[in-house]
Amino acid sequence: DFFAAEQLRVDLATRAAQSTLVLDPDDPRNAFTPERVNEFHTLFPLDSQTEDSPHGPLGCPSRVFKAVSEVDGGTYALRKLDGIRIQQDHNQMRKQWGEIAHPNVVRLRNIFITNEFGGQGNALVFCHD
Repeated sequence: DFFAAEQLRVDLATRAAQSTLVLDPDDPRNAFTPERVNEFHTLFPLDSQTEDSPHGPLGCPSRVFKAVSEVDGGTYALRKLDGIRIQQDHNQMRKQWGEIAHPNVVRLRNIFITNEFGGQGNALVFCHD
């Protein structure tokens, strides 16, 4: 049998559709979603809330976005962390975390610091596959 199982076909079609999502112009999340950050464009917030929670899952305000890379066209998850002090070289941290290869851990592609989220100061951004 050369055909994919129905559930697999539905899952793949759903993932493909989700990778093309864009925000409605009236969506309140537009206020904190830039058009582009670093090499990424077509950002779409994956969090449902419209305001930062004071203590997110990592102990600081954070948001997760779907974004498309202009370098390779791939779709990635960006986690933006606000209000943290960077104690060590983030490139060293990226190298250490990037070497982890495990089926239960989402691969870390990159870490960068940006102020492209507008008015919120510098943010540390983790880019995951």
